[in-house]
Amino acid sequence: MRTEVKILSALQGKSSRICQLIACGSDNKVNYIIMNLTGRNLKDYKNSFRGKHLPPVDALKISIQCIEVIREVHEAGFIHRDVKPENFAVEFTGSADKIYLLDFDIARQYRFKNGSLRPARKEPLFYGTIEYASPNAFDEKELGRHDDLISWFYMV
Repeated sequence: MRTEVKILSALQGKSSRICQLIACGSDNKVNYIIMNLTGRNLKDYKNSFRGKHLPPVDALKISIQCIEVIREVHEAGFIHRDVKPENFAVEFTGSADKIYLLDFDIARQYRFKNGSLRPARKEPLFYGTIEYASPNAFDEKELGRHDDLISWFYMV
């Protein structure tokens, strides 16, 4: 949870498609994060069509918004490392109007504020979700921006 709060804090104001961090803390040994409410995740949204395909216009809008928010996260110096439909939420008002990227618990900063790159770890582990993981994740290599894009490609 500490990683997610740190990254959400750093991303505040960098993208309107990242949930707003309202509060976080601990109460009676229970950790919590309070964020703004979004709609259902993309997996549930897709499943609501009961085996039918999304309308092509909606599928295109969703795909573009997903890649745009991934780009915004990368521009802020972070990689997500778990791009999948469950980590995108649809703010729904008749069509897929706005997509939010969620769940930054395994995200990683790849670039520091001064622009220098974070050194690769000597023995990185597998990160991500098997269905959407890049070949580098399976080879337990350090993940980069391109791995988020590969996961996005598998997702769409």
